Amino acid sequence: TDVVAGTPEHEGLRDYFERLRAANARFREESTPGWLTDRGRAFLALGEPDEILDPNAADQQPRGRVQVWRYLGARLALQFGDATGFGRWRLAPESAAEVEAALRRQMVR
Repeated sequence: TDVVAGTPEHEGLRDYFERLRAANARFREESTPGWLTDRGRAFLALGEPDEILDPNAADQQPRGRVQVWRYLGARLALQFGDATGFGRWRLAPESAAEVEAALRRQMVR
């Protein structure tokens, strides 16, 4: 939606494309553009998380790493896991359902 309807610029669309560029830069995985990755899709849909927790970031064994993205206003915590250790972060199934529910709530507004 256009945040400020009285202006010629569509602020919502502008912000979306800014997030798209950021997702491509930050969340690319091998040959997959960032916006098509699980983290990129969550970022596009919900924006920058308030907190990113990476409890085992200093661990020398990257396999099995977990990242938690917290959106405090939405009371949402998304869990991503990298089971292979190659930077292929996947959204946990329960978190995927939470993203869908948050998107539905946003569309109702």
